[in-house]
Amino acid sequence: WETALSSRAGDRSTHMKRRGEHEASEERPAKKSRTIVRLDEPDAIDEGAFVAGVHPFNVAPRGNLLLACDDADADAVRVGGLGVMGLLDDSLLIDFLKTYCTPAMLGTLARCSRALRIFCSSDEIWKKLTLERFGDAFVPFEGSSWRATYANRALGTRGALFALAPSAEAEAGVRAAPSRTLFSDYLFQEWHMATVALGPWATRERGVRRIHASQLSVPEFRERFDWRNEPVVIEGAIDAWPARRGAWALDALIARFPERKFACGLADMTLGDYAEYMVAQREEVPLYLFDKAFGEKEPSLLDDYAVPAFFEEDFFSMLPAELRPAFRWWLLGPARSGSTFHKDPNYTSAWNALVWGCKKWILMPPDLVPPQVMPSDDGWDVTGPISLVNWYADVYAELDEEPYRGRVTEVIQRPGDLLFIPAQWWHSALNIEPSIAVTQNYVSRGNLPEVLNFLKRKGDDDEERVYEPLRAALEAQQPGVLDEIRAWRAAHRFNAKARFPMPRDHSGARPVSLWDRIEEKDKPPHGFVFDFGLGGGDADAAAPVQPQ
Repeated sequence: WETALSSRAGDRSTHMKRRGEHEASEERPAKKSRTIVRLDEPDAIDEGAFVAGVHPFNVAPRGNLLLACDDADADAVRVGGLGVMGLLDDSLLIDFLKTYCTPAMLGTLARCSRALRIFCSSDEIWKKLTLERFGDAFVPFEGSSWRATYANRALGTRGALFALAPSAEAEAGVRAAPSRTLFSDYLFQEWHMATVALGPWATRERGVRRIHASQLSVPEFRERFDWRNEPVVIEGAIDAWPARRGAWALDALIARFPERKFACGLADMTLGDYAEYMVAQREEVPLYLFDKAFGEKEPSLLDDYAVPAFFEEDFFSMLPAELRPAFRWWLLGPARSGSTFHKDPNYTSAWNALVWGCKKWILMPPDLVPPQVMPSDDGWDVTGPISLVNWYADVYAELDEEPYRGRVTEVIQRPGDLLFIPAQWWHSALNIEPSIAVTQNYVSRGNLPEVLNFLKRKGDDDEERVYEPLRAALEAQQPGVLDEIRAWRAAHRFNAKARFPMPRDHSGARPVSLWDRIEEKDKPPHGFVFDFGLGGGDADAAAPVQPQ
């Protein structure tokens, strides 16, 4: 895969002639020139950048205090530097600074103590400030840091922002003196998860069936996988796509769409700007290009691929375009980007075709909730670790224990692999390498009864306006299809209730008491639906699920 890396063309223009001047210009720095580097060449990626080293501010995990129990001043940086603010949990302190402090306030606080200087340098804070002030105009991404990026964009010059960046001399002093260490699990985790090498799990595949497209007919796929709601990887099914033959090489895409902006999470960006960000960033949760309107923005992208024959049956395609739920997404992102655990919307199934790169997938049956992932009572919201890398580092080992042993599907998706994601299966996807893919959700005979039941049960206005037209379209174009599905399921003793658990209907229900919760605690988890939205504007867009 080819990506555009950025290199400076000449000296960067500055917006301040002297450091003592405080007039910040809003003029955007000059664009960088771009050179093309192949990412499939081993030397093209600096693997050392992903290996954990020494924290730049000498932050260490809180548990390391136990190793300094003979040093009475071991925690002096925190105790003396935070004062009464030290009563706050570190995550609460970061939330406070992120919510209530302006850049100038952060600069003032950073001069008060070493501890505050470190907290005020958190990239979590500066990412929010940068995107709020500059939006997609924050590029170029400077020094792998949102703080440095804000300084460059606001001040037009490279270097310290409000004296936050430590000098080389201060760094040397910090690392030489153990008493200068700040012990914080939260701050260490933020940095560690962005730099730690991906573990052996990144190449582990188990429980998955792989079949070449030449050895699998459409009727066989439907009988063995789609109608039985079982995942499979189909190889060689997309090799003829123009996308696989170079149309979606990143340099080619940048040349085709130099000014078009696509949805990248918290910002809309051009592909050229996003490519620069992808290469420069070192984040635990990078921005991820996840655009449901790519086909409307640039229709020629739809000519670069075709719905595989295995998935051509889609009853949602009977709906008028203005009623059809959002169903296709274009995905592009660096390593560590991806989607945390969720179930796809409206009881749909999905297929995901990887054009270039490498993805790690974990899939679990509908009744098996992933460890440390907690659906809400009604199943609509999910709470879990802040990032997939965090989940893999701290939770992944639990998959070798009960009740997960033998029931989890792990997939290493390689270029050209087509993954079938059955309806209501929990799944997550992590980019192991910079990757580009396309995915679509659909309704087939395998899940049509459940989709109709769900749309009717949920009762929201949007779903109601879909349910009736869909029923009418089925009666006009496919009369008797539901009877055929029921007959097949009866003949094959297919237990639909076990394969498609429905969320409980809480509409109009009385408030749930503490006693109700206690009584419910031993019951098996109910279904969860991750809603990407039912068409309409960007407000109902569904980006990769974000932890609550």
